[in-house]
Amino acid sequence: MNNNKLHQNYPEQDYHNNKALGSTDIKTIKKSLETFYYRNHCKELFESENKKSLLIGSAFHLLVSGGVKEFLKEYKIRKKPRVNKFIGKGENIITVKDWQLLKILYRKIKTNPLSKEILDMKNIQHEVSYFWQENEVNLKCRFDMLINNRIIVDIKTIDNTTQREFDKLLNYSIRKYEYNIQAQHYLNGLKHYLKNNNIDKEPIFIFLFIEKSMPYRIGRKILSVDILQDAQFQIDYAITKYKEALKKDYWIDPITEKITLDDIMYYQG
Repeated sequence: MNNNKLHQNYPEQDYHNNKALGSTDIKTIKKSLETFYYRNHCKELFESENKKSLLIGSAFHLLVSGGVKEFLKEYKIRKKPRVNKFIGKGENIITVKDWQLLKILYRKIKTNPLSKEILDMKNIQHEVSYFWQENEVNLKCRFDMLINNRIIVDIKTIDNTTQREFDKLLNYSIRKYEYNIQAQHYLNGLKHYLKNNNIDKEPIFIFLFIEKSMPYRIGRKILSVDILQDAQFQIDYAITKYKEALKKDYWIDPITEKITLDDIMYYQG
């Protein structure tokens, strides 16, 4: 799909089933062709392994974008442990404990000045998908929020399992999960849309973080130009790697068999 249109509320499963490369695919290819192949050819097994970790984040996104009414169309809340009595009609089951957490996060993001300023903006679209082609490769992205067709907002729920200061924790998470690659990939998608629709605007990407444990802090991050430039370098590397693997139909990364003393010292460091 490449029609230079933004698709709001495009079915999430259809988006994930589309073979175009998203930011997660690009990060995976950069690290491991075999993992990318496994994710795409053993999708059900991969999703079952990661379902629990993804459930809260996906549920929270829907709660923010659609409110409780829309949430209960996709999810149902178990009233008591091990009892099949539910609130809601969705297929995905949320425990009472997780629902209590979601309600806290929802209240925080609606009232905290850092997030409220964003959520109160006009012309907000939620769950917007875009598909495009670049360098002969089909690409895709899905914005949590798109404001005035210019500002991309991505919401991240974050575990605080370290003793870092909150600001340093956010920076650490961006490095650890390579969120800079996601940001640059999404910016590339929106730039493509704007250019092909003759709209003279420079897109902006904002991360909105919310902590999943007390005191449920919220933080915003905008990445610097040099961080995004480095992300683009990594995207280009991954795309080149993908095209070569696709051409040869060979999805195994090369391994250097000879280990030097420098290698051992590096991994001990």
